[in-house]
Amino acid sequence: MHHQLKLTCGLSLAALLAACGGGSGAVQPPSTALTADQIRQYSAHSVFAGLELPVPSTLLTMAVLSYAQDPDEGSLECDSGTATGEYIDVDESGTVSAGDKVNFTFNQCEASGDSEFSPTGDAMDFKFDGKLHAVITEYDLPMLARAAATPAHFMANVSKASKAAPISAHVGVKLQYEQLQIMEDEKLDGTMRTRLSITVPDLDVLARQAAPDDSPSIVIAHSQESGEELKVSYSEAGKNYALTISEFRSEDNLSCNPDASCDDDSDDDSDDDAVQHRFTTLQFTNKGSDYALGSSFEYRMRLAEPLVPFSSGTVLTETSGETITTTFSTVNQQPMVAIKSTGGAAWSGDLDKYTDD
Repeated sequence: MHHQLKLTCGLSLAALLAACGGGSGAVQPPSTALTADQIRQYSAHSVFAGLELPVPSTLLTMAVLSYAQDPDEGSLECDSGTATGEYIDVDESGTVSAGDKVNFTFNQCEASGDSEFSPTGDAMDFKFDGKLHAVITEYDLPMLARAAATPAHFMANVSKASKAAPISAHVGVKLQYEQLQIMEDEKLDGTMRTRLSITVPDLDVLARQAAPDDSPSIVIAHSQESGEELKVSYSEAGKNYALTISEFRSEDNLSCNPDASCDDDSDDDSDDDAVQHRFTTLQFTNKGSDYALGSSFEYRMRLAEPLVPFSSGTVLTETSGETITTTFSTVNQQPMVAIKSTGGAAWSGDLDKYTDD
């Protein structure tokens, strides 16, 4: 069988920056107090980078697990271009296990998909070219036959399996990007780790939206160990930029939207609101050159309160001179954003103004 690369949203930095206030002049390094618009730019850049950065790793982790379970075909299906895979059964056990390896080689492989994996809900096409090396670091999938194409399908599979017994499953993959092009002018190089954890004590967990104090049914975590980095390079307006991400940690708790069904018995995956995202951990350091933030910037982003994009939560963005606090809330079903900085500047507005260029 072919392994369909059904991918989504991802890390389009040019588009991301356009949605984060870039293009109207770079933010200068914070040697003096930042203005209201500058703190908006730092805030939006850090929030969207944190939410979007893990998406390619999540999707490629799903592809790695799916391919490892059925590598006989030897290739991955692209909308155009080609992709080939190699599965290495390191312990020669005849089954997928921790330590096994998967290598992908992409040749202008175009792949499109929906937005379920993206916490921001934005869909985008990918164009892969280059190599990806993966090591399965953890593999404990009782009663689950295959990794599903989308979170809603995955949760539906979990729901069906849990009719027989409670489920606790964990899988982990270390991804090593080797100058892998993911968009026309964007590349990833370096390391990101993904861990998928599922705990389903009963069917009711998937039948309702989890309350904040409930144990999440599915957690997608990303991390980097000491010394690991992920370099992101891209071009914009004829210039080249490079960012370096380190100390990345995220935990995305997925639950079913009560107004949309995860019990998907059909192949219809058009309901992008079926899965809700709630981040209990999100932190990283970002430095380098950037179209919006200038030729030399550095900040650290972390959560002060859990983040449900973009309806609730509090984010801290720390520069060398200021700490920027961003609070998301919902007023009359409209996402609102309030930003303040220790440098004295403040900004507030709706989500459209927050992402306005």
